[in-house]
Amino acid sequence: MRKLVIFAILFFALVLENSLFNYLKIAGVKPDLLLLVVIFHALLNGPREGFFTGLAAGLLQDLRVGEMLGLFAISKAFTGYLFGVAGRRIYRENLIVAFFCVVIGTFIHGSFVYLLTRAIPLPLSFWPLLIQKMLPEALYNGTLVFFTYYRYYHSNYKGLLRKDY
Repeated sequence: MRKLVIFAILFFALVLENSLFNYLKIAGVKPDLLLLVVIFHALLNGPREGFFTGLAAGLLQDLRVGEMLGLFAISKAFTGYLFGVAGRRIYRENLIVAFFCVVIGTFIHGSFVYLLTRAIPLPLSFWPLLIQKMLPEALYNGTLVFFTYYRYYHSNYKGLLRKDY
């Protein structure tokens, strides 16, 4: 049941990201809601669940994008694993810590996507990508932490996402 709820959250995040948030772009950028769910889940549940949640979220995004299947799956799985490991060593109950994890995670994810696309000769330059996409997206994602993290946190321990449910 828990895995089904997590998948439903990921699917709902994908739908929101591609519908409502198309109209709520800031500086031409919309938030990566799937990445938010991956980082939240990884922080609270460890590297294994972070990896598999990232893999599922990335595959959903890859299927939506339709190009270079596996690019987002690998990147989000890597990010999920990394923040799953970090979640064991940080005070994850703190909202400010979650904010910084999401901001840093957005940069890590974006940098990893960039590195993976460099394996294929595409005309991408890192600095414009950093300034025009990653920085505004990181700030947008970070802002959403203040509205979503405690709900996810409480659901993870007392709601539909708890492990004994």
